[in-house]
Amino acid sequence: MSLTPAAAPTPTPAPTPTRASATPAVSVISPVADFNGDHHSDLLWRNSQSGDVAIWLLDGTSVIQTPVIVNVPLNWKIIGLADLNGDGHHELIWRNQSTGAVTAWYLTNFNPTSGVNLGTPALNWRLRGIGKFNANPSDAFVWHDSNTGTIAIWNFNSAGQFSSSFPGTAP
Repeated sequence: MSLTPAAAPTPTPAPTPTRASATPAVSVISPVADFNGDHHSDLLWRNSQSGDVAIWLLDGTSVIQTPVIVNVPLNWKIIGLADLNGDGHHELIWRNQSTGAVTAWYLTNFNPTSGVNLGTPALNWRLRGIGKFNANPSDAFVWHDSNTGTIAIWNFNSAGQFSSSFPGTAP
């Protein structure tokens, strides 16, 4: 797997919060997460036509805040949420659908404060899961090479850096 630094979508200041409308162009990114630490699931939205990204903070089923984070070019897709440094907060994980570049956005008060390039796996590598595979409090990525069946695991440390292991192959 080739891992080379790539240009990440640059976090920019959030525009004035607006409530996103539920149209076919807007979809909820799964899984839902607790972005503000209140023990309630919150929703992450992405507009597939404009690129706008927003988080709805929820108290049960009531929306308590709807910050629009940023507009991101459409070739960048959110592929997951992960705690890469073990601090208990989710980072947004992005992948450029043209180049394969993978980046993480660290959020502070729902605004991206930094973008970190994680590497550029070839496009035949697909992120298949995010979880914990060792005693480290940080999440790990499970990648699958659709050409060869090779499985790769990226284990992150508390600094947000990862090491790769290749435990085997799968269909």
